[in-house]
Amino acid sequence: MAWRDGEAAPETGAHLDGCPQCRTALAELDTLREHLRALPPAEPPADGWVSLQAGLAQQRHSRLLARCGWAAAAAMVFFTISVAVRGGIEAWEEARLNRETKALVAESQRLESILRSADTSGRVTSARTALAIADLEERIEVVDARLAAAQRERRSTRDVLDLWQQRVSLLDNLASAQTSRVAYVGL
Repeated sequence: MAWRDGEAAPETGAHLDGCPQCRTALAELDTLREHLRALPPAEPPADGWVSLQAGLAQQRHSRLLARCGWAAAAAMVFFTISVAVRGGIEAWEEARLNRETKALVAESQRLESILRSADTSGRVTSARTALAIADLEERIEVVDARLAAAQRERRSTRDVLDLWQQRVSLLDNLASAQTSRVAYVGL
């Protein structure tokens, strides 16, 4: 290239005379130069810069929309997983509360069976014990009414469980009062 432009040292010319590869490369460069000179002059369009800026703005906008789309998809996945996990936890908690309620119902039935089988004939209780027993029976009736209302109103399992806990506690107290605080006549 320096030889072609007249800036090469004299040894370069001697090398070109003896090297067929360099002569071929020089010929290819000359041919390329002639082809480039034959091309018509090109002027950039008057609105080229504006078009370029508009194209770049469109690309930025497309990338932004793509990122927003991915962010929305990620948010939906997170929401779906959150709902599924929460639903699973709620279902597990509901099942646990139902098991506890069934256990309390069974305990209530067991205590009622004990109360029905208790032989209170021939027994005399003190006035205080009789009053306590009447109060417990009245409170059990109130809890039973609240349980019936809770089932009609389809109240939460937690509310029903609390009522069954109160009922079992009252029945336990009633069974204790009837079996341990009685006095036999004649003793």
